[in-house]
Parts: sequence; C-alpha cells; structure tokens
Amino acid sequence: MSPRESKTVDLALAILRTAFENRYAQPDRTPALRLALRVLLPYVDRFQLLTFWNILDNPNPLQRMNHLRKTYAGIEARVIRLGFRSTP
Repeated sequence: MSPRESKTVDLALAILRTAFENRYAQPDRTPALRLALRVLLPYVDRFQLLTFWNILDNPNPLQRMNHLRKTYAGIEARVIRLGFRSTP
C-alpha cells in the first residue's frame, strides 16, 4: 500500500465522519460522500457501504446517528485491519 493510497483512504474516512457530525441535521448525499464510498469499495464489503448510504434516509435523528456511528466503526475497523491507519 502506497502513501498516496493511504492518504486517499484516510480522506475518504474523514468524509464519512463528517456525514454524522451534526446529529440533528439530515446528512446530504453529496458528491464527496459518493466519491468516498467509491474509494472505499475495493477495501470494504459492499454491504457495509450500502448500509451507510441507506441509513442517511432514516428520518429519526437519534436512530440515524447511532446506525451511522456503528456502520462507520465497522468500515473503519476493516480498513485498519487491512493496514491503513485512521486519523481522527
């Protein structure tokens, strides 16, 4: 894994983290979020990425926040297991 690849994955994780920073705002499906999920596709199970994407539709902010955090934690754990480091 190259340093460029590692930085790209770290950036993708940072974009996913911003999707649930404001717990009461409905996250937008921005091009940046779509691109981040696409970048992670070779490293993370497609099901986890689709779950993250679909949770954004949940109208209940508390449920949405909890599910996004759990799904993000799974995505991040997978990336770390592959040898990428995660920077908060």
